[in-house]
Amino acid sequence: MTPGRPKKTRIAGSGDKLRRGLELLGRTWGKTTQAESHVFQDGRWARCGLPKSVNTVAEDMRCGIPSDRLAGYAAYLGIPIELLADEALGSNDETLVAALFAAREELDAPQHPIWTMFGAAFHRQYFADNTEVYLASLFRVLAGVYSLSCVFLPNEEAHCGCCLVSGIEGHALAAKGVLFHGNEELPFVAGIFRWGSNLHVAYHFRDARMLGRMMAEDPLRHFALAHRKPFRLDCMGVGDALAAPETCAFVRCRAERLEPAKPGDPEGQFRQACLTLRQRAGGGRKKRTPPRREAGRDHAPEQAACPPDVRRDASPNARQPRTTRPGP
Repeated sequence: MTPGRPKKTRIAGSGDKLRRGLELLGRTWGKTTQAESHVFQDGRWARCGLPKSVNTVAEDMRCGIPSDRLAGYAAYLGIPIELLADEALGSNDETLVAALFAAREELDAPQHPIWTMFGAAFHRQYFADNTEVYLASLFRVLAGVYSLSCVFLPNEEAHCGCCLVSGIEGHALAAKGVLFHGNEELPFVAGIFRWGSNLHVAYHFRDARMLGRMMAEDPLRHFALAHRKPFRLDCMGVGDALAAPETCAFVRCRAERLEPAKPGDPEGQFRQACLTLRQRAGGGRKKRTPPRREAGRDHAPEQAACPPDVRRDASPNARQPRTTRPGP
């Protein structure tokens, strides 16, 4: 009988994957154990039950990971154990590299309570709420072009716009639109998803300077809401104000679906809706010219810009308001 410990069953090729994973994580494993980047300085290494000797780590890389340490290394790298155990999967395989990069992003996230509390739990809840079946049903209800009427408080900014709910992308409904701010057009993109009992609309403008979040009732939970004619959603949330000073604002937005003039062409309908709003906002108006003056006659100032309910007749024969108090 050969003296010494029995040889461990090692997984071929797993040592190269371990080396690749530690390199992508920015970790070292050599003799300089006091370096900040060394695995021994990372508390997760000990919590995963991994070796305390650099010689053992080097042997695992050179000869392959023993089966009894496979789960610990996989947990430290943040990847499924199957990726290390699959001998047919090389260290440069796209699947392994993608999983390692994803794990690195999650490990590099700030360790604030909201991150540590909602990291993996958020993903589980999100995918449970937004299944493929649910998103397909939601898209059937929300698909189309909408006119937007938004109010930003407390500045009392009122803006109009339009948007198109175009499809399903990345486990959420995808939308794009334009908000008009004076003579300026602000294109934005948005994702619509369910969390709990309500819909969430996460949007950001394409210049990435402003973003916000709104909520609305889920029409799939309310029959009357889903069958409104015309269909509309009343949203509320928070975001950046568009006018100076660009402070945080409470946003109320009504999105009302526009009936298509030509079914089957949502992109064309969206472009037409944007063109209509652009003309209404001033892009399609002709330049105003001052009124003519005839010799010997005074003309009243133009009143066309006044709203009808506050406009007064400025002609010479117009009845003027009393200036003295009537007698008893």
